[in-house]
Formats: sequence, C-alpha cells, structure tokens
Amino acid sequence: MNDNIDLRIIKTKRNLYDGLLKLLCKQPFEEIKIKDICDISLTSRSTFYDHFNNKYELLDYLIDDLKKDIVSKMNINRDASSTKKIYLSALTLILDILDENINIYRSMLKHNNNSVVVDILNNTLYKDVEETLNDHGTKLDVPIEIITKFYVNGVVSICLLYIQYPNKYEKEDLIKYFDILIPEEL
Repeated sequence: MNDNIDLRIIKTKRNLYDGLLKLLCKQPFEEIKIKDICDISLTSRSTFYDHFNNKYELLDYLIDDLKKDIVSKMNINRDASSTKKIYLSALTLILDILDENINIYRSMLKHNNNSVVVDILNNTLYKDVEETLNDHGTKLDVPIEIITKFYVNGVVSICLLYIQYPNKYEKEDLIKYFDILIPEEL
C-alpha cells in the first residue's frame, strides 16, 4: 500500500510541476496564481497545499528537478582532462540538453526575463565546474571562484544567445567559437 501512496504523490507532484511549466511558457511567474496551476494540472487546491505551501515552493521543486537532470547528465559526460575540456564539455552538454526542450526554455525566457533559466544554468554549472577545478587545480594565479564565475557566465550567456536567437548560430559554431576563446592552459 505504501508503494501506491508514494506513486500517487509522485504523480501529483509531476502534474503540478508540468502545469507550472506550461504556464511559465505563457506568462511571467509573478502573474501565475495557484488556481491557474491547479486548473491546468487538474488538481484541487487542497491537494496542491498537501504538497506545497505556495507557488514559490513548487517553482523551487521545478528548478531542482531541472538541475538534477542537468547534473546527472554532466556527471556521465564529463571530460576533465583539461580545464578547457571541462568548459567545452559543459557547453556542449548544456546545448544538447537545451535542444531537447528548446521550446520550453525559449518560452520561459520570453515570459520570465531569464530568471528561471539563468538560475538553473548558472547554479548547476557553477557547482560542477568549481568542484572539477578544485579536484584538478589550475595553472593561473587567480582564485578558482573567479575563474569559475568568469567562464560559467560565458557559457550561460552563449546558451541564452542560443535559446533567444535559434537560427542565428548553429550549435557546432558556438562550440567552435568558445573553443577559440578559451585558452589551452588555465
């Protein structure tokens, strides 16, 4: 019986999550009401409050879920033989992940002033790259925190450019340009 309860909870949270995601593609988060989330996810308000205290908690759940997806894929596809390869690998992976749901990310950017997408990309990449640099070190006399911020913001900016202007640059070209911009030895 416990397995059924857990499965129902997972399904309910997934429905609410998907409902919020659909709404984020249409309007800014600030304009979304709990009633809207419940209507689109076919969930009662009382059920919503059984799982979340407010829409911000649901948004945190959504962001955490997207981050976990990115982190799990980054851990599988890591090439940490050099700092340059770390960043190129991260950019390539993130662009691939964005491609999988490009319309969702594009809509979220259009209606939410970059905040949700930037948070997902920035926090996820920052943590992963900083940990990798701490493990492998750097040849620069610059704190790892500064190096990480500098290059992660570059990766995030390129990703935002890719999302916002889908036909302006090909994914392979962006990776090639970033490859030119990153020095061999960091």
